[in-house]
Amino acid sequence: MVIVYFESRETWSSYCEQVATFANEDIYMAALPALQKLASQLNCIVTETLAED
Repeated sequence: MVIVYFESRETWSSYCEQVATFANEDIYMAALPALQKLASQLNCIVTETLAED
């Protein structure tokens, strides 16, 4: 399972928000370009955590 977060780029206002969960890493990789584009529009970066099912 892949848990996806948007993290702010601002140093003065740091935050992290969970935005998606994927059961399959291949699907996550297919969605990643769209997630990165949205994160960029929100002045954020995409981070993820791999979790056991």
